[in-house]
Amino acid sequence: MRIDERDAVIREAGAMQMQIGRSSGAAYDSIGRALVVLMAMREAYAADLEALTARQAEVEAAIRGIDNPQYQDILRLRYIQSLSWIKIAHQMGNSVDNCHKMHRDALERMQFVQ
Repeated sequence: MRIDERDAVIREAGAMQMQIGRSSGAAYDSIGRALVVLMAMREAYAADLEALTARQAEVEAAIRGIDNPQYQDILRLRYIQSLSWIKIAHQMGNSVDNCHKMHRDALERMQFVQ
């Protein structure tokens, strides 16, 4: 399930929970089921976040393994900060073409994380 779908379900469950004071019977059962789904989704989201955090740490370690600080910078800007090539070029004081070349060279030196 995508994050935006999860968020929609969470919002719906929250709205249903607000009806508890005004509802009984079938509506109350529906709210209970929605809350169970909500809790399961929160657990799944936490697990996803933990996995992504671990993966990011692996990528950062691989970047630190490169012996050229400029190569490290370009990889961090692109993959950790998700900057566009234009922003990377501006920040590094280089042309976009030069940044592409440095990126290519950096990837060749990088020990890839599988």
